[in-house]
Amino acid sequence: MDDLRIAVVGVGATGAVLAAALLSEDPDTLLVDPRPGLGESLKKNGLRISGEISYEVPVRNFFDQIGMLKNFNPNLIFISTKTFHLPQVLEELKGVFRKEQKIVSTHNGVGPGGCDSGNLLAATQR
Repeated sequence: MDDLRIAVVGVGATGAVLAAALLSEDPDTLLVDPRPGLGESLKKNGLRISGEISYEVPVRNFFDQIGMLKNFNPNLIFISTKTFHLPQVLEELKGVFRKEQKIVSTHNGVGPGGCDSGNLLAATQR
């Protein structure tokens, strides 16, 4: 992948740390999260992570809908939502997904009673 375009879907605890690390190396990383006001806040204040690792990075590209990624053609998409959102996220990704894209699950909370993210991801690529 010569022209790497990265997207992070879900900017909660896990997604925020991942997004900050990616943004520190690639300021054009795309972020997606439907929470009202989050995009405006991140674009205004940037993304700040503190603790064992710390980042303070600007956010240029934020979308509140997964479908908006289609115009940007990301070739690597990290899914960092809660596991129970996975079926909806994968349904929305169908409108964006291309054969050459890679999708990486970075979920927390996978376990008994939760979604089987591996099987769901595989089912969307059939």
